[in-house]
Amino acid sequence: MKNYKVIILGAQCSGKTTIVRFLRENKDLPLIEEDEAFTKLNNGTYPNDIEYKENTLRPKLEEEIRKSENLIFITSYCNPDLVRDLKLKGFKTIQLVLDRAKLEERNKKRMAEQGCDDATQWMEENLKFHQKMQNEGFVDKIIDTDRPVEEVVEDILNFIG
Repeated sequence: MKNYKVIILGAQCSGKTTIVRFLRENKDLPLIEEDEAFTKLNNGTYPNDIEYKENTLRPKLEEEIRKSENLIFITSYCNPDLVRDLKLKGFKTIQLVLDRAKLEERNKKRMAEQGCDDATQWMEENLKFHQKMQNEGFVDKIIDTDRPVEEVVEDILNFIG
């Protein structure tokens, strides 16, 4: 298997879960999706206590990711220091983008159809984080996710080789 070193950043509702699902069904790749990792680290339950998640679980997840030599890490947010460290280890960063109106439209659909929490409460902070990653030169490839998942995944796979 090829040695993958990739971080895929995407705001809530940008298509990360759909991409993960598609990759798992169609490709054999070393994926870690942030929410799944938090659930695993928290004995099978997603942590509702944000302080516990950020101060206890996130450092454990970051340590696991830093040790990895073969990984596609998919997240909406991570510590900029982690991105910097991984870039030094040769990781490439892909950013999934979608305009705010589409993010909000997808958010409403997820709330109605899946009972998800309202992601707009975190959207502004998350979008600022993503802009910061671009501004600091951490993003190697920007991929528009307002297309069929097959096209988005093709772009990702073409970029990572």
